Amino acid sequence: MRWANAVTWTVTYKMGVKAQSDAFWQYAIATAFSAPFIWRSGLASMKTNHPVLHVVRILLSVLGMQSFTQAFASGMALWHVIALVMSSPFFVMFGSAVLLGEKVGLNRWIAAIIGFAGAMILLRPWESGFTTAALLPIVAAITSGVASLITKRLTRDEA
Repeated sequence: MRWANAVTWTVTYKMGVKAQSDAFWQYAIATAFSAPFIWRSGLASMKTNHPVLHVVRILLSVLGMQSFTQAFASGMALWHVIALVMSSPFFVMFGSAVLLGEKVGLNRWIAAIIGFAGAMILLRPWESGFTTAALLPIVAAITSGVASLITKRLTRDEA
């Protein structure tokens, strides 16, 4: 996946391709690669008892991808975007404890809080040079984390 991040950064920041176009092509390529598997298993295998959760998950994934690619298009450095997006496990862990009722040990809480504090040190919202564009990777991390939580919830009773 590292190469995909580098390609996204190169295409949006260096080549000036719109973030929306980059995200569209990423989804189009993923669809093309998924089509043979869907064809083989048939559309009946995609039946769900939770269509609303799937739609919400997809919308959050799209918002996350748009935020991620827009962060690169806004001129943020590759390392900065990736480091901030890596705060996603904090949101997944927090959500799994609060929303899914899972037990999270003290060691994980401490590690997640240290990681999130590191992300805030990189973000530096307290400085005058802070821009709202710097929040885009955090939005991507949050939406990715919530989409992961929905996926985790859906796997309780769906294949």
